[in-house]
Amino acid sequence: MSLSLRFILPLFVALSLISWASISVVEKLTEGWFIRDVEARAQTIGNTLELPIGLALRSDTEKEKRERLLELFSKATKDERIFGVALCREGEPAPFARTNDFPAMVTCNGEAINGAATGVLPYRRAPIHVTYLKMLTDIKPVTLILVHDLSFMSNRSNETKRYIFWFFAILAVVVSFITVVIAQLSWRGWVHGLRAVVRGEGLLRPFARTAGGVSAEMRPLVKDLRAMMRELESEKPIHDDANVTWSPAALKEILQQDLKGEEILIVSNREPYIHSHGEDGKIKATFPASGLVSALEPVMRACSGTWVAHGSGNADRETVDSHDRVRVPP
Repeated sequence: MSLSLRFILPLFVALSLISWASISVVEKLTEGWFIRDVEARAQTIGNTLELPIGLALRSDTEKEKRERLLELFSKATKDERIFGVALCREGEPAPFARTNDFPAMVTCNGEAINGAATGVLPYRRAPIHVTYLKMLTDIKPVTLILVHDLSFMSNRSNETKRYIFWFFAILAVVVSFITVVIAQLSWRGWVHGLRAVVRGEGLLRPFARTAGGVSAEMRPLVKDLRAMMRELESEKPIHDDANVTWSPAALKEILQQDLKGEEILIVSNREPYIHSHGEDGKIKATFPASGLVSALEPVMRACSGTWVAHGSGNADRETVDSHDRVRVPP
């Protein structure tokens, strides 16, 4: 479980940070898209109302002008996104005509949005978007003010946040599951390889290609373990001489068990056997009078190996093979 948490916790932290950053970026992008859409809609509505507003302002009395404008504005506010509409005449601080729900904070001089043509203002439960549209009529210039309700933008933004949250939550679960499975499989493979090394498979057969051999990933570990075990074994005595009955079989057993089957290699000026011609012309093998030969020749005979020496017999050349080797014993 602790191994799984080592993979899952950093993964969840990373995905949480990515999710938070993604939500912030998406929120800004969607807000920009909605604002541009509202501004385009406001411009289209203004172009559509410009002619009817001009006709309404041609009425004879102020009352008739206001009534015709309010009738026109009431039709425009049937759109659920349009919160309010007002018309300002040049030189007048208050709107000449406005709908009932038109925000009082929005004035003709545009102080609420610092005199800009468009802007977003906080209002009650949801923000509003204000657009000032200049119009030229036959009488005098007027300004149409359109106020859009941006609650739909907040609703869609919250919905997008929920989608992103659940997407990354599901992604975290799936990726965590895959990561844990891969980690468990890798761990089991590593443990299996380590057990093979401990059993000696990686030490005795480091280059085996069978199913029990050591994989490429485990070879560095096998190399280190092999060196460590050899170092430990070299520091301890192989056998207690007092408890060993020395014989060819004992020598061979020690070589195979304690020395891991290492090959004996002797390099000497003395050869263990001298081949020479006898008086009868036949080749005879004799043992040179040497302590080295007397000590090591029985070991070589019992355990096998290679003896590299100088051939001093006059018949040595006739007894060697094509590689100048003599089988021991002869």
